[in-house]
Amino acid sequence: MNGRPAWVVGLRWEAAARSAGLNARLRWLSTIRQETDGPAVLSLSLGPGTSQDDVVKSSDLLAAAFKSARVEVVPDRLRADRCTVVLHQTHVPDPVMYREDLKVAPVWLPRSHLEPIPIGLDSVGDVVTVPLFDRFSGASSLLASGVPGSGKSMALRVVLAGLAPTATSIVVIDPTGGAEASLWSARLGDVVASAEPQPTVELLRSVLDLIVRRGELLGAGAPLSLLTPLVLVIDELAELAAAGSPKQQEEARSALRRVVALGRKVNVGTVLASQRVTSTTVDVTTRSLVGWRLALAHPDDVHGSEALLGPGRREAAKLTKADVGAGYLTNGGVPTLLRVFNLPASDVGALALSGVGMSLDGLHQWAVAALREFSR
Repeated sequence: MNGRPAWVVGLRWEAAARSAGLNARLRWLSTIRQETDGPAVLSLSLGPGTSQDDVVKSSDLLAAAFKSARVEVVPDRLRADRCTVVLHQTHVPDPVMYREDLKVAPVWLPRSHLEPIPIGLDSVGDVVTVPLFDRFSGASSLLASGVPGSGKSMALRVVLAGLAPTATSIVVIDPTGGAEASLWSARLGDVVASAEPQPTVELLRSVLDLIVRRGELLGAGAPLSLLTPLVLVIDELAELAAAGSPKQQEEARSALRRVVALGRKVNVGTVLASQRVTSTTVDVTTRSLVGWRLALAHPDDVHGSEALLGPGRREAAKLTKADVGAGYLTNGGVPTLLRVFNLPASDVGALALSGVGMSLDGLHQWAVAALREFSR
């Protein structure tokens, strides 16, 4: 693990066992995909005074001793004096710029919304991508979360960079004032840059109306490929319509929930960001509908990590604020450790001019005209 030979991990066991207060001897050790920072598997013989439960309870201490992201303890069902410890990798990729001239794994600009969006590199230098659209199943969604300074804004910026060159229409709600949205003003359609409830709800209603109209279009025989892709981007979900009353805030969240639930089938995707995922920032229903989840640093916040990655997935709680841009990405499977590309604000200008999208009003007018044609 972490590029260290197996024997180095083995030599550390005695010290790790002492620090955890375990009387356990290493029977054998193997590394899986050792050259790519895969997990190390340790088979233990347990001595007097040490049970399998003792090893399970010591998993956090063992993780610290081996500098692992996560320690998994697998009891031996046949012998109570044996168990297996799996040390999962914790190598955080080095920061990398969103440019091709670094001679690392290439970063490309998608030419179509059907091409996956490159968002960062994994621990072996491979590009990690998120496919927001599929030719047959429509759109997906992405939820990114992490403590302040963990890299959420950079993650949103990289996603926008991947959408910009395509024909995707992009609308943004930024309750914090639109600092990030202003960088992309030349490329965006509709923007709400405040926490005011009225414009927020009106934009969400407009997206919902478009979704309904597009559903009618598909019902009339129009192919999915005819529907211009649309992505709704919302930064700082906790502040959505925050300047309004509780009733107005709930109306905004209800509308967002319907957008996430219904938009997928009509090429309407969502990209959401929140400092911490709780029932008050992202309700459980909306969270369950999100396809992709990026858990950035949640230092010592086990519940925040599990809210995004799933029960028992505490990997993001092991990341620190120093690991800016590092996070775990999952679409329901085993999370992938990555570091989001660093895209300076000074590089956004050219990217913002690399493509053209339609406004919501233009999309509505096109849908009305198309529905009239397909209904004849």
